Amino acid sequence: MSMAAARVAERRAERLIEELLGSQGWDLRRPPHGELLSQHEYKDYPALREALETASKTGGGAGIPEYVLVEPKSGDPLAVFEAKAKATAIDQAASEAKVYAEALTKAGFKPLAVAVAGTADDTFEVRVFKRRSKSWEPVTYEGQP
Repeated sequence: MSMAAARVAERRAERLIEELLGSQGWDLRRPPHGELLSQHEYKDYPALREALETASKTGGGAGIPEYVLVEPKSGDPLAVFEAKAKATAIDQAASEAKVYAEALTKAGFKPLAVAVAGTADDTFEVRVFKRRSKSWEPVTYEGQP
């Protein structure tokens, strides 16, 4: 798959995140009217920018998650999202989401780490993780992630 094709497919996974959040009643507008920050928008929030400035999934530099769901009045992150184009990349998406969430946790926040891989018109996987003690554990429903 070419880089352009991969980016288009990943954008479809990002739209899936928006659809899933919208279906659960989250306001997808940018704060203060909504609850969702897209990619670089978190940099307008000093505490988020500082927390993620060294959270790059490849080593050095700033981390850029697909989305950060925030409490609109305080700007506190509730969840951080990472998307991948193919459902088979769920483990990679989960790993990267946890890197971002760990950086936010070290800054004193308590976000969930959410990984979405695949697209709604194909197949997709969603994994949600919560920090417990010193590790990220999957949130389960009836025993399933």
